Amino acid sequence: MGKEGQTGVIIGITGLLIVGILLAFILFKIIPNNSSQCSDTDTGINYYEKGIVSYKTTQETDSCNGNNLKEWYCKQETKRRYIAEYEIYSCRNGCSNGACTPSNGGGNGGGGDNNSGEVKTYSNIQYKSVSGVDSNLLSLDIYTNTAFTNNPVIIMIHGGLWYTGDKSNNNVINPKKDYYLNKGFVFVSINYRLTDDANVHYPDNINDVSDAIKWVNQNIDEYGGNENNLYLMGHSAGAHLASLAVLANFVSSSYIKGLILLDSGDYDVLEAYNNAKDRTKQVYETTFSSREDIMKEASPINHISSGKNLPKFLIFYASDRAEDASPSQSKNFYNKLIDNGYTATLKGVSGKTHEMMDADVGKPKDTLTIAIDNFLGV
Repeated sequence: MGKEGQTGVIIGITGLLIVGILLAFILFKIIPNNSSQCSDTDTGINYYEKGIVSYKTTQETDSCNGNNLKEWYCKQETKRRYIAEYEIYSCRNGCSNGACTPSNGGGNGGGGDNNSGEVKTYSNIQYKSVSGVDSNLLSLDIYTNTAFTNNPVIIMIHGGLWYTGDKSNNNVINPKKDYYLNKGFVFVSINYRLTDDANVHYPDNINDVSDAIKWVNQNIDEYGGNENNLYLMGHSAGAHLASLAVLANFVSSSYIKGLILLDSGDYDVLEAYNNAKDRTKQVYETTFSSREDIMKEASPINHISSGKNLPKFLIFYASDRAEDASPSQSKNFYNKLIDNGYTATLKGVSGKTHEMMDADVGKPKDTLTIAIDNFLGV
């Protein structure tokens, strides 16, 4: 090959190197470091993660500083695309430091930016008072973020066979409160009177729970929550009280969007009483008396009938428990809801104790957490 040919080859190789370097630089600028792809299998478009959410850049520019708009699509945890629930960075919400203010988050996440603001705890807010009753038993705790505005709300109702438990117990609030705060939910945990006090009997507990829910509906906007976007979550006796509050019309269903019921065996109180051992029978008698009519009245399943405006239900049971405990009760409750035309999902969970059905909610990638995320649309 002559010198002119060698020179041409060198120039060509040098040109390719320059083009390669330019392409690498452009890709480096477009795609964030250490990003992973979240693929939309429908269109083949790739969406690149940045921080805890994912986006793809568009060809449009905002009116603040010419940056590309960003469409929110994928959740980091599951690498799946939001379906018809994305929002776009838009200057319709104003500009901040030369950039567009983001609009509401995807799904049910509400109006606040979950990664800004300051987490705030408001403890022992008394939702009502009763003469001679410890104020802690008639109080609630609110976990929120100063950036939240009009965000959805989860109200947690603890279990404990109606005679024990507390809103601040570790298994009741952890890791739930932090997990759902990061998902954009105000998290509220409530107390109610317990039947370890000989003066407390049904319907004291359901009245307290209902009054707490009504207080949240009337006041949660002051803490960044949407008073018309409430979800009830209860474990064991707490699931009984949550479902009874809605089904027996202790509270209006108009502002309750869903119920998350964790391993309760008390949708039919009379049946549970008849199947109970002696020591547990005493708890039922202390709470409801031994009168069948009261136990029937206190049974959520007896208040299911067609024609009501009910929210959706997510019903969990520990499938390894005895069939006459939460499994059969949950199945019967679910079937009656479905038979009367309501929306309900039933999930048996293996490998978990009754206590784990409460304590494991909010653990990333846990079966309970994934199902609840899908139910909440986050």
